[in-house]
Amino acid sequence: MQFALYFIPDRGRFYDLGSISVGYDIRNDKAISVKKMGDVPISDGWQIKTKLYGFHLTITDLVTVSEEKISEVVSCVVRILKTLDFNSIELEGGKIDFMPNDRKVLSLIYKNNQNLLILHTRLVSYVQSIGKSSLYLEKLSGDKSIIKFSVLDIAKIRLFLSPYIFDKFLPHMTLLNPVSGKSKKIIANNFYKTFCTFCCQLDIQKISLVVRKDENSPLRIYREFRIGN
Repeated sequence: MQFALYFIPDRGRFYDLGSISVGYDIRNDKAISVKKMGDVPISDGWQIKTKLYGFHLTITDLVTVSEEKISEVVSCVVRILKTLDFNSIELEGGKIDFMPNDRKVLSLIYKNNQNLLILHTRLVSYVQSIGKSSLYLEKLSGDKSIIKFSVLDIAKIRLFLSPYIFDKFLPHMTLLNPVSGKSKKIIANNFYKTFCTFCCQLDIQKISLVVRKDENSPLRIYREFRIGN
């Protein structure tokens, strides 16, 4: 099975809009058939890589683990959260833009801060590394895939199962993936009008352990944890 640690907003306007955008309500384990964001139609093609994940901000990436290891994951998360001297994380400076490493992924991107990076670093180092494989590690099996990663990225994948960690960690909440064509800027502007009120600040007080049986199954929430003591 696979697991990851995400921040998933509580039910409300922000969560509902994000879930419509990605095409999946992870809190209710159901697909969303609404294909409009306000007056903007949402193409099925824009949700190909979002409809199994739900609306979230990634703290640790999806990795593969045996089902028996989930209890170890839970225990490790609990221990790490007890080491924090803060109970919430406030992100600011949000913007709607395409991801720098993949210009087809439209996201709500926030500025990183020290507390989030502390949480991310501890969870990647001790929890994500419990996994035995990941999509990135599988890509390294072919020579053609290896050349897409730097030497540093390859070292990170082999040790921590992901390249987009630590110095490359960028807090974001994916809205559409993939988006291509000449209308990308128009789409981004339309989504900004919808999400602009949520760009200023994001308050993270808990994280969610999400799991799924295989890469073709939708994620579901296994357990949620409050940050801090």
